[in-house]
Amino acid sequence: MTTSDRFPSRRLALAFVSMAAAASATMSMARATGYPAASAQGGDAVAEKPLTPMPKDSIAGDERPWIAEALANVSEEVRTYNDHLTILASPWMEGRLPGTPGMERAMEYMEYYFHQYGLQAPFPKEVENSDGTIAVQSNASYRQPFRLGAVATVKRAVLEVRGGAGIEQPEFEHGAAKDFTVTTLGSGGSVTAPAVFIGYSIDGGPNGYTSFPDDLDLEGKIAVMLRFEPIGPNGWSQWRNGEEGWTGRTAFTGKIRAAADRGAAGILIVNPPGTQDKRAQQLRPPGGTASSLQNVPVLHMTTEAGERLIAQAFGDRTLEDVRRSADAGQFALPFPGEMHIEAKIEQEQTRAENIVAVLPGKGRLADQYITIGAHLDHLGMGLFGSRDNAQAGKKLHPGADDNASGSAGILLIAQKMAEAYAQHGGDLRSIVFLGFSAEESGLHGSQYYVENPVAPLEKHMLMMNFDMIGRITEKSLSLSGLETGHGLAEFVMPIVERSPLNVVAKGNPKGASDHTKFEGVGMPVLFAIIENFHGDYHTPQDVSSLINRVDAVHAANLFYDIAMAAAERPDTFLFKPGSERPVEESDRARGRTVGPSVRLGVSLSNPSDLVVTGVSPGSTAAEADVRAGDTIVEWNGAPVTDLLALLRASKVGDEVALTVMREGQRVVLESVPLQARGISSTPKSPAKPTAEPQASVAASNSPRAGSRVMFGIRPVYGDTAGGVLAESVTAGSPAAEAGLKAGDRVLSWNGEEIDGARALGGLLGGAKPGDEIQIVIERDGKEMTKKVTLRARGDGS
Repeated sequence: MTTSDRFPSRRLALAFVSMAAAASATMSMARATGYPAASAQGGDAVAEKPLTPMPKDSIAGDERPWIAEALANVSEEVRTYNDHLTILASPWMEGRLPGTPGMERAMEYMEYYFHQYGLQAPFPKEVENSDGTIAVQSNASYRQPFRLGAVATVKRAVLEVRGGAGIEQPEFEHGAAKDFTVTTLGSGGSVTAPAVFIGYSIDGGPNGYTSFPDDLDLEGKIAVMLRFEPIGPNGWSQWRNGEEGWTGRTAFTGKIRAAADRGAAGILIVNPPGTQDKRAQQLRPPGGTASSLQNVPVLHMTTEAGERLIAQAFGDRTLEDVRRSADAGQFALPFPGEMHIEAKIEQEQTRAENIVAVLPGKGRLADQYITIGAHLDHLGMGLFGSRDNAQAGKKLHPGADDNASGSAGILLIAQKMAEAYAQHGGDLRSIVFLGFSAEESGLHGSQYYVENPVAPLEKHMLMMNFDMIGRITEKSLSLSGLETGHGLAEFVMPIVERSPLNVVAKGNPKGASDHTKFEGVGMPVLFAIIENFHGDYHTPQDVSSLINRVDAVHAANLFYDIAMAAAERPDTFLFKPGSERPVEESDRARGRTVGPSVRLGVSLSNPSDLVVTGVSPGSTAAEADVRAGDTIVEWNGAPVTDLLALLRASKVGDEVALTVMREGQRVVLESVPLQARGISSTPKSPAKPTAEPQASVAASNSPRAGSRVMFGIRPVYGDTAGGVLAESVTAGSPAAEAGLKAGDRVLSWNGEEIDGARALGGLLGGAKPGDEIQIVIERDGKEMTKKVTLRARGDGS
């Protein structure tokens, strides 16, 4: 089989390179005349002679070949990187969504170059013999397939109104840019039934507000409701005393549940008039991630279509009229006639594939492995994960920085290392190059690899990960994870100092990217990402023309230098758990740190994994419908790297939109305001005597305490500075064994901020002997992480 037969899309790629490079890739280099001549250890990234600045009034048709001159004045490495980056981020790759033809072409592209570089394919492949029988050929495939969750597609959508004051029946068209959409907040189904307008579908609002009159009967009917919550004169919530924003009762989850619990057979949500919230101009995209909240059809309608709906049903009433009635509460309005809803949703299981190649090592180190990876996938048309609600599902999300930039870097490093290994005569570790899939939907590719590695995990000594290295500004690159291995920082820093980049080195790994799964199984990791984040992340504006190719190559050369040195190093890096790492000063809080003034209301299994194990009733997380088992991946559209720092940087009432991974699917939750610590939006039970919290926290010491476990601190009651201040630490207790001292302030427990002694007592009450808890404490104005193993009360062993 010829190479062109084996990788058919390469024939198109060869034709595409020159066209794409000229058309969309190199304008940034033509603009990059300010880049100084700089040399990285891995080779010159830019020529010594300066480029002539391109005039600002340069227009199409200018006879001077600006792009050609830019390409001619950079190194071969930059030109190679440019080709890879441009092709991977081109429309031809369709946004590299797993399961699409575009992602198939991207995988073939990476496979082709791995084959060209002489890298080994580590997986078997079924091949058909000439007699029609099937044989399994070993070491014949670069692909590591795995299953993903379901994607929902709307196959049929009908909304009809039958009867009413209007003579003509309005027609409603389905589509994200039309009148309504069938959402995956509900299920498929066909319903013909009376409809009832129920205002905002909110129960239990301030001052006794409810949308539901006592005599309302929704059983078997279609509930028509408004989005958001009662609107005041300023276009925002009437419950915020004139301030902008909402109170947390806007989430689809609670509104849909309130109607479904009352027997509604179908739900139509209408964007209201008179609000300043720009989301009122948008509809949820049809289909996408399968994340049904209730087993009834849920449709979403525009304000304009809602006006026609109300006018046809009630004649002289407008949508504004019924909205104002709903603002006052207890307002239900039956529609005349019937409404017909039909929604057919099909769910299809999707499959993804990692692209994996091995560069064999040499000598006595050949059976040890270094992994160098970057996720190849992105969002396609942005049906899930898009930060641009107006373009989600409608416009290509090319993912140039995220993460064509990192994938192109992997190809560049693979080529250089293959060439270096061919000339090297000494001992070398084997290198695993990985193009991860399904990172965007929840790190599925990296999770599958650590469960199914090409060699035992104990043979893997280091994982290096690229995610978004293309939009480097001020030559600043973040490199984190230096404290995940004993001796790793001391080894890496001399190499870092030789880089022409301003490398911001960090001990703990940042960001929820593929390296997280490797760290989770006890492997040292290094993670590189742009230091200065940009707002084009997860939008159609993440395009190749904005990529700083020169500094991206410097970043790739930095990883090449580190990888080559680590491949030759006789010793391995022993994994350093979080409890042994120094705690760095928060990027957001300087000087003396205290607990945050707001609470999210979640418990986490591990602060670095951000997996939710519990949600406090009535909390911000509960309002947003965060659930146990979710993994928090984004905070207002940006990756979560330090949840505690985000909470510290927030104030009461700030709106936060969380993105979580739920059962393999990415779910963007409704924005909700953060609550003050110790405040819940649900009614509280009467206060208990002040002595009771002492007994519960002293689970530490007292057999009278309700907890089954011993922790070992006595708190200072009445302290209001945040967290729990330790008055004393019981000798021999788990707290003492973890190194806690009197005067320490416990700030968080497995990633959940602690709001006083009562909160700590509640956490202890839900724990069991043997649980390993990661806590953050403050001592002498500095934070540090401790790991505490809880014991049964009375167990002095």
